[in-house]
Amino acid sequence: MTTYVPAKLVKHVRKPVSPVAVLVYKALTAKFFMSLPGHFCMLWVPGYEAIPLSIAYQEGAHYYFIVKKRGLTTSKLVEDPPQYVGLIGPAGSSIPMPTAEKRILLLGGGVGIAPLIYFASRIANYVENVTLVYGVRSFNELAKLDEILNVGKFNNIKFLIAVEEAHENVVFKGTLIDFVTRIGDEIKEYD
Repeated sequence: MTTYVPAKLVKHVRKPVSPVAVLVYKALTAKFFMSLPGHFCMLWVPGYEAIPLSIAYQEGAHYYFIVKKRGLTTSKLVEDPPQYVGLIGPAGSSIPMPTAEKRILLLGGGVGIAPLIYFASRIANYVENVTLVYGVRSFNELAKLDEILNVGKFNNIKFLIAVEEAHENVVFKGTLIDFVTRIGDEIKEYD
């Protein structure tokens, strides 16, 4: 029988009225699991169901998650995260690491950006140029990713934001598909 690793809330970052939050939990035992980009874990909230969550970053016993309100458990995590949860992992397949690419373009929408942030942090030291594009429907849905980006190894990473709704702080207005269409033949320059 698999047992949960107990973890304590270290940080909860959420813009006012946003349905998205960044959570950082620290494993409380020496037997915490090590993950790779693409892995997820089962996060159990006492009194609620266990849910699968992609790991957006890991530094030692600290696990970073990006959560969007969808159901009872995710609503609890976003609005009033518990001090203690249980984690089981890693689960799923990791993303294969590139070998000698010079330019990589990563596109992720909503909370789907989580494994790509982790992946970008791992390849940033040996890939010359990484562009990570984060797409969301509205400016309100942007996660406070600086909580992750300030911790990880993100040198050599160009970070862009695409938002479907117009907003003065947005670099690109449109979907991720619109972004790819706009850069056109430039996409061929990426490995």
